[in-house]
Amino acid sequence: MGVKSSLKDVGRVLRIDFGIMNSITKKMDEIIDKPSVKFKHYDALAESDAPDDRAKYREFKALENEYPELFRLARRFEGTPRNMGVHASGILITPMAVNEIVPTRKAKDGTTVTLYTGVQLENLNFLKFDILGLKTISVIKNCLEHINKDLTFDDLYKTLELNDKGIYEMIRKKETDGLFQIESNLFKGMIEDIQPDNINDIIVINALD
Repeated sequence: MGVKSSLKDVGRVLRIDFGIMNSITKKMDEIIDKPSVKFKHYDALAESDAPDDRAKYREFKALENEYPELFRLARRFEGTPRNMGVHASGILITPMAVNEIVPTRKAKDGTTVTLYTGVQLENLNFLKFDILGLKTISVIKNCLEHINKDLTFDDLYKTLELNDKGIYEMIRKKETDGLFQIESNLFKGMIEDIQPDNINDIIVINALD
């Protein structure tokens, strides 16, 4: 659980009004607008030499002091697993029934799912295939058909301009919603740090994921 998810879950248990919780989490974003932020990052603002950071810390502490029980419990829950997820396309290849060598459970659709994460399985030298499907391809195909039914992906490749400065300016502004691989908050955080201005920077950002 992250900062906002722990705050929201604890807020529901404490029966804090939904509108109030939204204003709290919005304020937290205004103080630090970065992905994967932790409470320690808010606390570290107090030690900063920058006046802006110290002002942000005072805002954070004022919020925490206003809702002490909410923040006390949220700090305790930060970093704990919130739920179990299933990889959309991860297939584990084993020489025998998978439940004979790793712990498993049944998903809602009856699929056998391991209780180990993908990283744990890789560290144990299991063979795992990620068989991906990409809805973005269908979206692009439909857009082409609406423009001109004779257009194909080859036409896009012919007109592709990798050095278009406008594209990189748009990416640096984090206007990447709907752009495969670089639309999540994680990638927007890396975009902010790297400030890409060429295709190699985009390749690096994807490789760092």
